[in-house]
Amino acid sequence: MSDEALRKELAYYKRHLDEMAALQILAERQGWVLRAQVRQKRQGFQLLSKLARSVGTQADLRSLLHVAAVEINSELAMHRTIVFTPPEGGPRYAPTVLVGFGDEEAERLNRVRLELPPELASGSGVVLASLSSEPTSTIEQLRSLSGLASFVFLPVSGPKYPLALFLSGRLREDATFSPALDEGDVDTFYALVRVLEAAIQDARLVRLEQTHRLKTELFANVSSRSSSGRSRKSSRADGDSSRTPFESAWKSFSAIRRGFWNWSTKSLISRSSKRQPPIQGRLRLPTLTSW
Repeated sequence: MSDEALRKELAYYKRHLDEMAALQILAERQGWVLRAQVRQKRQGFQLLSKLARSVGTQADLRSLLHVAAVEINSELAMHRTIVFTPPEGGPRYAPTVLVGFGDEEAERLNRVRLELPPELASGSGVVLASLSSEPTSTIEQLRSLSGLASFVFLPVSGPKYPLALFLSGRLREDATFSPALDEGDVDTFYALVRVLEAAIQDARLVRLEQTHRLKTELFANVSSRSSSGRSRKSSRADGDSSRTPFESAWKSFSAIRRGFWNWSTKSLISRSSKRQPPIQGRLRLPTLTSW
């Protein structure tokens, strides 16, 4: 084989070697992405499983939100999570749960009041931000409040307005240990808030059922007492109507005799007291007539 043919064959192998190397790098990249997505889904399922076991033991909304925020930081490797709620029952939201903040930062955030962003006005919107995202007024405001580089911000829907606003994310971005949040994380947070909404709805139904049961028991007790009173009155009336004519006459005679006896006794006592002379001693006491 000539040198020219060897050079052509070597160039052919080099060219295909570069192509194979590029394909290997692409396959490794796709495998890493798939492993990251599987890990992300697994973390999301673990979070939902823990949250489903924990929400049933919480009595109020604040405890429920605090448990959810702690589990988010633990299972999804988030650095900070803030939960805003409307303390005055209006559109202004205040931080209720702070996870991952120091005392000074928590004191500063407790004075913050957040208006409902227009992206979340419908109750179903979401804000996904990273360092490569186009900055908006909402993203800049949330980033200045929390110091997060990449975050997700979404509401927990209520009957009239959102019951809570979740802000959770990471302080830095790097491809290995702290990747930017993506649509997979948004799906996980969507599933999270749906679990919270279902738990809140169930708690409301339980309270309504308890109130209805208490009202039913109260009305039943009142009705039973009134019916027992009516039955006692009717039994006394039935007892009076069941007497024979002789028993009714004897009862009337006994009443007349008791009345005559009481009158005669009082008359005798009054007469004897008038005939009794006044008590006289060594001293001359005035009589009753002299007074």
